[in-house]
Amino acid sequence: MSADTTAINIPSEEVARQAEAALLEYSHQLYQTVLAWLSLGSNEVLHIAFAEDFAVSDDGSLKMTQFKNSKVALTDRSKAVAALLRAVWLLRRPIPGAMSQGRFDLLLRG
Repeated sequence: MSADTTAINIPSEEVARQAEAALLEYSHQLYQTVLAWLSLGSNEVLHIAFAEDFAVSDDGSLKMTQFKNSKVALTDRSKAVAALLRAVWLLRRPIPGAMSQGRFDLLLRG
């Protein structure tokens, strides 16, 4: 038996539906979430899929992290950046005096 080496040609309109980019983003998110969990301080709490992809809180702060896998660099006008800034703004209100921070962990691919 010989292996069939015929390449599969995916129509250009179907490329966006492929799971490769999403799987890369999810695996990176899982890896970074586990690292955050292992690095927690004694008074810190890890919130998964609560505020962005994950957040770490303590008595006075909430640090949110968002992951993106993109072919292009994000700018301050990107929808994803605007959504993160909105989350930082909204989540600072319930905790008077608390400090909220947002961070992007960006995977750029060519």
